[in-house]
Amino acid sequence: MQCSYLHVIRLCSTASRRYSTTTRPAQPADDFLWFPRFFDLVEQHALLSAALRKLDAAEPRVSRRRRRDFLASRRQDHQPKVIGDPVVENAFLPDDLYHFEEGHYDGVIRRFREMRISTWDDEKDPVLKSALSRLETLYPDASRTQTHLLHLASDGEIHPHVDNVGASGSWILGVSLGSERTLRMESVEDDVDGIPKHTFDVSLSSGSVYIQKNSVRYNYKHSIPYVSSTLGERVSHDQRVSIMIRVRIRLQFYVFNGIGDLRFPTLKDCLPPTVSQNEVPQVIHGYKNTQ
Repeated sequence: MQCSYLHVIRLCSTASRRYSTTTRPAQPADDFLWFPRFFDLVEQHALLSAALRKLDAAEPRVSRRRRRDFLASRRQDHQPKVIGDPVVENAFLPDDLYHFEEGHYDGVIRRFREMRISTWDDEKDPVLKSALSRLETLYPDASRTQTHLLHLASDGEIHPHVDNVGASGSWILGVSLGSERTLRMESVEDDVDGIPKHTFDVSLSSGSVYIQKNSVRYNYKHSIPYVSSTLGERVSHDQRVSIMIRVRIRLQFYVFNGIGDLRFPTLKDCLPPTVSQNEVPQVIHGYKNTQ
């Protein structure tokens, strides 16, 4: 695969004070990688169908019954489309047939369904098995991982945050399926006006994969805003599912005076040797784009 460096989408904007114009030359950001067309249409359908089956099975019985009744009454027009449908979003049913949570316990996510999974049950689906095997080739290392499914409603959003450093390690991989949304990355460090010093946006099209690791993982907040325009207007979205792969972090066990103490690691424990706790990337004007 060939690699090239592109300017980040909408890095600077004169329409909003949130982005500042800069004349510095573009630099590669090796700690953020983007694969815009990693999965083809058949693979996207296989991944999305498997993810929705997992999410649907975990919902309350009343929600599952409503979906069955809906499909039985309007089967010809609204049944999930088969593999090969050119519009991946057609796999979703109307929003009101899903049990979306209004808010996350930490206030970060709004209008969503989520679950962690340990297996995909992919033995009977060769397309799914092949897609997952290909995805593993992108993992930055061979450490153990954990998989999280996140289904956003058409009006769902994710507020800026850094993933809990005590719950996962130095890299995060995201697969996008369904409606295209904007991933916004904002540096944790602010300027004198309290505005993030560095910001860049990436359009997450269906079938794309991104990886944030090391300095970007720890020093940049990420979000999927509902307001996707620099002018502030709200635009129409459809549903999407993200498959999030995070590297596991090891709990550390210490013995003091013969008494064991199991604790979660601190940020200092989590950082790889090449990243200091105070390190902030100079400026991210570009990201690594792998075709």
